[in-house]
Amino acid sequence: MLRIDSFIENPILYYRLDPGEMGLAIPARASESILRVSSHEVANIRRFEAEAAQREGVVIYKNVSLDLAFEGSFLAARAGKSEVRVIYKKSGGRIVLERIEDPDVNRERMKFSLERKKELLEQRKKAIRRDTSLDLDQKEFKIRNLERRIKEIERLIALLDTKLGVPFMGAIFLNFMV
Repeated sequence: MLRIDSFIENPILYYRLDPGEMGLAIPARASESILRVSSHEVANIRRFEAEAAQREGVVIYKNVSLDLAFEGSFLAARAGKSEVRVIYKKSGGRIVLERIEDPDVNRERMKFSLERKKELLEQRKKAIRRDTSLDLDQKEFKIRNLERRIKEIERLIALLDTKLGVPFMGAIFLNFMV
């Protein structure tokens, strides 16, 4: 009787994450590596989508690329890359296309931007209170609107501090490169 096991090589592959990337670098056998790497990259895509949703962005493009090569007897994934393109509507009606690749840097940038907007709204609220040309009803109406916007910004900042991502299901495009 011939043993087939001795002819099949199924080495264990070890992975490392990019600096600042969330997740676990769990080793996988070559036969399981495509599933392991693609599931990690799909989780990255979901996290990117959640960040875009927090900033009221619209995801227009998603891509996952895997670096495939033969390891032992199996075609295995050695590395992966996830990419998301998002459209944001900025003040003034301009639409900006942004590429999300480093979620922690983007998170800090978003937090800084939101804190700056909050400060500007607080200053505007103080200016309205000092304005003598407005009657009491107009002042109250404008201040209520500003306070509502400030609370929205505070809620978004608190969400960014939790570092939780909301999973979004959607089409994921797999681009297998050999």
